[in-house]
Amino acid sequence: MTYKYMQVLSTPFVSTGCTILNGFQAYVDDQFFNAPDAFVIDEETVFASGSFVPVEVRINRAINIYIGDKAGDDFKSVIFKDLAHATHMGMKYRFENNDWLTTNTEILKNFAASCTIRRCNNVLRWTDPIGNIQQEPCVIGYMIKRPVDQVSSIDLVQPNGFIEVVCQLNDWTRTIQDGQRFLFGNIDRWVCYKSLGGGIKNFMNLETYNNDSAHLLTMNVVISQVNETTDDLTLGIADRFKTEAIWK
Repeated sequence: MTYKYMQVLSTPFVSTGCTILNGFQAYVDDQFFNAPDAFVIDEETVFASGSFVPVEVRINRAINIYIGDKAGDDFKSVIFKDLAHATHMGMKYRFENNDWLTTNTEILKNFAASCTIRRCNNVLRWTDPIGNIQQEPCVIGYMIKRPVDQVSSIDLVQPNGFIEVVCQLNDWTRTIQDGQRFLFGNIDRWVCYKSLGGGIKNFMNLETYNNDSAHLLTMNVVISQVNETTDDLTLGIADRFKTEAIWK
């Protein structure tokens, strides 16, 4: 008897899990916009790049608006059309005339990519060591902690109060130091806050041993005094004229 050997073509093995995932992605692609919560918003092209591109997402409520003191329009849950979409803490988005900051993610070993974003409700403004104006959208916490008038022995009233500020940790915000002052409010009524010594948190690593993987900067700042001589009360930049005087 003569045997005839047939050549078997090699094909890449595709696991059952991958097959299911690919099928679900195809279903999402087909049905994604058949829902009222599907939108196109702007996302940073590269972390801290300052440039944005459109991305297809679904936006849902991130918190229970009927309890607590957090405004529902300040917290949103974003689900991406692409199940493998890359996002991470500190990533910025833009829609509804606001910048939004990613404060929580759910992407590691997860079926779909999603994140929680928080609306930036103010802007940090300052001058760098060579006098250039820098600004960064930020989130200011709702609560002013421990507001109280401290009365000295000569009956001088000193205000006291702390707030928390969160922003993207990038090349510009890395230069913020202890004791740095910022103005919030408006041209008619500026309020000054100063970063506390030891109040800058820039070390929440996304990868345990990678000290460059932290992408959020959190500051505790305390109420301070507006200085009409050295602060720019038109643009809202603390110590602007003081900095210019030093470098002239």
